[in-house]
This record gives sequence, structure tokens and C-alpha cells, in this order.
Amino acid sequence: MFRCVMVREAAPNGKAHGHSEHWHALVHVPAGHLASLKFAVARWHAHDDVHIRPADQVVTFTPFGKIKSAIGYLTKQRTPRAWWNTAYRRKPGGKVFGKRFKITPNLKLQASVARRRQTKTAAR
Repeated sequence: MFRCVMVREAAPNGKAHGHSEHWHALVHVPAGHLASLKFAVARWHAHDDVHIRPADQVVTFTPFGKIKSAIGYLTKQRTPRAWWNTAYRRKPGGKVFGKRFKITPNLKLQASVARRRQTKTAAR
């Protein structure tokens, strides 16, 4: 089953759009298939600067108590409103064209089920 979180980023750019815009993706790749993924992406993006490597699943903390992790790195340009009550780091970003993120439907379903369970537990 394909699972992926993709995030679109841009350098801080005032009112302009797309300055240094790029994507990050965290993709579940079954064991033994990383070489196949690298080969496929190299064919799709022969001249692009694409880096494919296993994600570091280590979770550490900054001296200020902020979480450092793969998913934290992907979501570092979240808005101040989305960031204020989290333990993740934030790095201001610029405006992008279109949506800033994409999550595969199977992960959205898992997240919504987990959220409902969490809400029910907190209400007790």
C-alpha cells in the first residue's frame, strides 16, 4: 500500500510566489524496493536535483524542547496558527502556488480515526 506525505516549500519571499519553491516527500517504501524507487525517479526526473535516501527515524529535542524528526522537518514551514501549540520547530517560509501539502487518503483515514479515539479518551 502506498503511503506518502508531500510538502511544498519556498524561501521567504514577501508577497512574491514560488521563490526557490521545491517539494519534500516522506514515502513508505517496502523493504528491498528502495533501488527500484531510485531508478524510477531518475528516469522521471533525469536532470532534476532529486535526493532519495532512507529517512532518519530518530526523534531528538532542541535545547528549547522542540521536537526534531523527519515529519517535523517536512512540516517546518507551517503557519504560526498551526504551529503555536506544538512541540515542533518552525521556520518561516514563502508563498507557494496551490496547496502546500498532500497526504495519501489511507494516511488521512488513519489520522482521523486516531484523532476520534484521542478526543473520546480526553472527554472521559
